[in-house]
Amino acid sequence: MDRKATLEAPCRRACPAGVDVPRYVRLIGKGRFDEALAVVREKIPFPSVCGHICFRPCEAACRLKDLGGAIPIRDLKRFVSERDTGLWREKTRIAPNTGKKVAVIGAGPAGLTAAYYLVKQGHSVTLFESSPELGGKMRSAVSEYGLPGEVLDAEIKEIIGIGIEIKTNRAVRSPDDLLRKGFSAVFVAIGADRSLKIGKHGASEIDSTLGLSLGKGGGIKADRKTLATGKRGVYAGGDAVRGPSGPPFVIKAIASGRKAAVQIDLYLGGNGIINEALTPREQDVEANYPWVSIGERASIPSHISEDSGNEVAEHTPAFIKEIAVRQAKRCLMCDLPIKVDAAKCCGCLICEMRCSLIHKNAFFPAEAYIRIQRVGRQETEYELSFTSECDSCGICARYCPYGALTR
Repeated sequence: MDRKATLEAPCRRACPAGVDVPRYVRLIGKGRFDEALAVVREKIPFPSVCGHICFRPCEAACRLKDLGGAIPIRDLKRFVSERDTGLWREKTRIAPNTGKKVAVIGAGPAGLTAAYYLVKQGHSVTLFESSPELGGKMRSAVSEYGLPGEVLDAEIKEIIGIGIEIKTNRAVRSPDDLLRKGFSAVFVAIGADRSLKIGKHGASEIDSTLGLSLGKGGGIKADRKTLATGKRGVYAGGDAVRGPSGPPFVIKAIASGRKAAVQIDLYLGGNGIINEALTPREQDVEANYPWVSIGERASIPSHISEDSGNEVAEHTPAFIKEIAVRQAKRCLMCDLPIKVDAAKCCGCLICEMRCSLIHKNAFFPAEAYIRIQRVGRQETEYELSFTSECDSCGICARYCPYGALTR
């Protein structure tokens, strides 16, 4: 019988924003780069920024991290971002105007992300930023992590271009003032710097500044699931709630912005569905690359900055096409079921040896999570089964030379 995949591949489960990593990596392996970018953009409006500075939780969860090295997921994201043909725009949609107005305080990754998805839900959004530039902590990544300024500017321009009203050099003193001015909801995403500076003076100071209570860490107190504060119609998220996290953790702020958009849309009477389908899902996926060696990880060159001590990616173009495709094909495609065709099994036990190597660090077939047993009187009849410890990694399917195990 076939072995079902786990509910989610480890890489996707580790991504705070839930990007469908296996799917876009699979598309890169097939040379379908514009579709791969569309998959990334189904969840995040900052694919290129993340492709440069994300802290890569997906790679830490990759099952190949101890077998040649994790798939260079971040670098592959950067690769497709640099080859944007605009295909994803063909499927993006903005709902009819709802007549509801939302104020977003703070133009960092959380605020910009929330504003982007709220506009797409049909709401009118005004974004208030106290500084003259948009970007928040991403702006500091330009100098500290080598993020090209033009990359950040281009993605911000794409976001605000869908119809967000921008008010820079406008520090908001109270969400209540905005509600009185006709806004139906407010999302506070002022970042850690401002919220913690406020918090140093205690709750009385924040009461007089934003009218919001503080949590134990000094950030704004908000419900973890809904991001709702103690004030009706006022939500808070990103580093303003969680505390300082640094530019590489931008994906967490993006995830917070998505959550805020969902909850505010629900509050305003919407369905809270912000997920998009920007490219058709593949039918009858043929993803297995039998006997294509997993090989070694390749990544975009980087160096440690003498000034900041941070990892800084080189300002060279991302992978060349051949390297990107080769790296994508290393992926085990953990999201797909392992298909079994016992009639093709010859009993070579390569699958058991490969399984024991990756899970037990030695060729020890008796300890493998896949079991091959001869059945009947014919020496060519075998039964294939999986133990309860099997995590559907698919290393067995990758190295089966006869097609008895495929993905």
